[in-house]
Amino acid sequence: MSEYKVIPKNEMQTREWFMAHLNDYDDVEVLSSNTAFPDCVLRYHGKVQNVEMEYESGNFIIHGHDVKQCDLVICWNHTANLPIPVLELSTGIEHKPNDGAKIPQCNYYPKTAKGIKAKDISWAKLCQDELHEFTDALVKDIHAYNEYIMNAIPIRHKLNTTQKRLEDAIRENGGREFLDGLGRLHPYDLNKALADVLFTAKVVLGECDDGQ
Repeated sequence: MSEYKVIPKNEMQTREWFMAHLNDYDDVEVLSSNTAFPDCVLRYHGKVQNVEMEYESGNFIIHGHDVKQCDLVICWNHTANLPIPVLELSTGIEHKPNDGAKIPQCNYYPKTAKGIKAKDISWAKLCQDELHEFTDALVKDIHAYNEYIMNAIPIRHKLNTTQKRLEDAIRENGGREFLDGLGRLHPYDLNKALADVLFTAKVVLGECDDGQ
């Protein structure tokens, strides 16, 4: 099991959690990440599938995605019945189409039309064009954010894997005390600490002077 212990609170963390735990799932391979919907292409259970990542499966509907262009939704919480399979990471359950959603209770109740005068809602009519423009900008923002995340996750996963391999090598070769003394590491800190050790070693061996 991977050491990524953050419980997802949004789509970005859901993706990071899935990528960090990729080896925990049988027969799953990331083939590509996309700049727009669907988010990625996976080889899943022997089949190439278009996959959309969401924090809640209900966001698939909110974002206006086309189910005909998607084979699987991977989410942290399953909250909406969809006509395609949904892999819910929080439970490990792969829900069948139109099955198993936990429909959240709606706490928003709009006012009734009774007693509302035209002048009271004129501002809403004036805002319609701005609302459409805002919605279009929001969709573009989501796509740009998705592109950044999907490009960053594989790189971060490789960085974490490489760092762990390096830390294991240090421990196995007598550097456990050195490594433990550094505490929780950022890759930059580990690189700087190793560079300092190597420089000190060169000074001790007379390969360079400490004034360089």
